[in-house]
Amino acid sequence: MNGIVLIGPRGTGKSSAGKEISSLLGIEYVDADSVFVFKEKCSIADFVKKESWEEFRKTEASILREIMVSYDQERIVLSPGGGAVAHPTQNNMCVEDNLRVLRRVGKLVYLLPYQDLQRSAQILSDRINGDQSSTSSRPSINGASNNPADMLEMLKSRDLLYRAAADEIFYTGEMTPYQFARMLTSS
Repeated sequence: MNGIVLIGPRGTGKSSAGKEISSLLGIEYVDADSVFVFKEKCSIADFVKKESWEEFRKTEASILREIMVSYDQERIVLSPGGGAVAHPTQNNMCVEDNLRVLRRVGKLVYLLPYQDLQRSAQILSDRINGDQSSTSSRPSINGASNNPADMLEMLKSRDLLYRAAADEIFYTGEMTPYQFARMLTSS
């Protein structure tokens, strides 16, 4: 399909950048979390509370497969949830399945503010806590809070998984989504 898949933790700007990239390239943008909420008719936080993280990951994998089938002949920009390719568990079948599906969609691009995980953790935590829709509709990072220390622990556990999955890595720093989109589409 030769599309673009934006991966990385919550707060990196995957959704905002995805919309800008799709506009610049004239292709459709698909937010997997939004598709999940539409199909399940509840927020991700409510789904996890009611069902479980394990059930969420299974349903998320199914939705990613549906997206891939729906857009099989189209080039798209896709942003899956932050853990779709990088949630360390005892059984990482969902991650492997998701990676196979996402690679069929296109190039996987890992977004992170900075290579320094501690600096990135502070920025991501600030962004998440400043976005009321994110904090109310998505579960906290570790089930307790979205503070910088928890974000850093999550980044430490997932960074290598994101890197292993990625075809390219971009450190977005303080760029706007539009600036990043221009940089990605011109490279």
